[in-house]
Order: sequence, then C-alpha cells, then structure tokens
Amino acid sequence: PAQRLCVLGLGAVGRVLGEELAFAGYRVNGWSPRLELPLSEAGPANPPLAPNLRFEAKIDAALAGASAVLICVRDAAIAELAERVSGLVAEGARPVVLHTSGFHGPERLARLAELGMPVGVLHPLTAVPRGAGRMRPRLGETRYLRGVWFALNGDPEACRVAREIVSALGARPLVLEGGAEGQALYHAAAALLS
Repeated sequence: PAQRLCVLGLGAVGRVLGEELAFAGYRVNGWSPRLELPLSEAGPANPPLAPNLRFEAKIDAALAGASAVLICVRDAAIAELAERVSGLVAEGARPVVLHTSGFHGPERLARLAELGMPVGVLHPLTAVPRGAGRMRPRLGETRYLRGVWFALNGDPEACRVAREIVSALGARPLVLEGGAEGQALYHAAAALLS
C-alpha cells in the first residue's frame, strides 16, 4: 500500500507501529509532543529505522495528506489530542482516526466523529517494550507484531481501514461488538489474561 498514514505519539506502541507499517509499504509521518520541544529539552534525537517513515516537528505537517491517523498516546491524552487534531485537519478531509487504547472505545474521538471522520480503536493485545523495533535481527525485518491479535472497534469504515492495517502487519483482527460495553469487557478479559 502507498497510503499515507500519520502516527501521533512515538512512544513504544507508536514507534513500532510506524516502523512496521513503513516497512510494509505505507508512507508514514510520525509526530510526538517531544518533537516540538527545543532540542535542549527534548533529549537526543532518535532517528527512524525504517524507509518511508519521517518524523515531523509540527503536528500539522504530520497530518498533511494522511488517509488515516493513529493516535498512540496515553489514555488521559487521547481526547485532548483529538480536539487538537479537529482544528488542524484540512477542510473537506475525512481521514480515518484510530486510537490504540485498550480501555477506551471510539467515544474518546467523539469530537472528530462530529466532524464526519470515521473513528475507531486499533489495540494490540501485547506488551510493547520501548525499543521493540530495535530487537530485529536485521534492518527491514518488520515482524515484532506478526501474529499479534488487535482489537478493532468503531465505525464500519474505521474497522475496514483497521483490518487493512492489521493485515499489512501480518497480525490478526478481533472485532469487538457492543460499543463501549464491548470495549470494557475486552479490557477486563485482557487484564485478567495478562
């Protein structure tokens, strides 16, 4: 796929998703709040390890032309970042927006849904340690997430795009039903299993 994706949040989950999707052929722009800090405050640069992956210092540059946006930040920051994105998406653009929280359903993206964007959840059912992408034996071996189950929830269009992403990762989809209640049951089961 040559689609352009935007990954907002470059912690452990966002970083490995961005890298593996770039290796799978997506063009990925990554952004993190740390990239907006002056270099002296942000710490040492950590360049991408994948082709087709660019880190952008400005969130609007990362969002430009994206057909899908992955919000990979801590749970408490999802709604705030969604509100920020709502003011930055180009007029007429309707990217699919997915967040990676296992606890919250698509309702955390309500502001974007009000603007007509398909919204949903794309949650990897695995622990992703910081630096997971660097555990590859060789550059280009992308499969930290191969075979991992991903919970999908949300609008039909959001779930369709999430399935495409899961397929590109070589992962497995688990479609949740029942909206927020289904998400809560999934999270409780995942917590017990972990």
